[in-house]
Amino acid sequence: MAQSSSNEIKRAGSNDLEDERGVDVAQIQAQLRMSVPERVRTMVAVANAQIAMREAAKNQSVVD
Repeated sequence: MAQSSSNEIKRAGSNDLEDERGVDVAQIQAQLRMSVPERVRTMVAVANAQIAMREAAKNQSVVD
């Protein structure tokens, strides 16, 4: 994995740090501080929320 130089990390907002690809570095660092079970629970919750949003959007498009 290539190391990022300091000029590749830029300020995206008031408290957000993103790398040159737009990846939220602070979020990745926070996830790496979690234990594996905590990380899995978080990822499952995010996936379930995304599935629910897709279903809601699909149902909304059928109504319209």
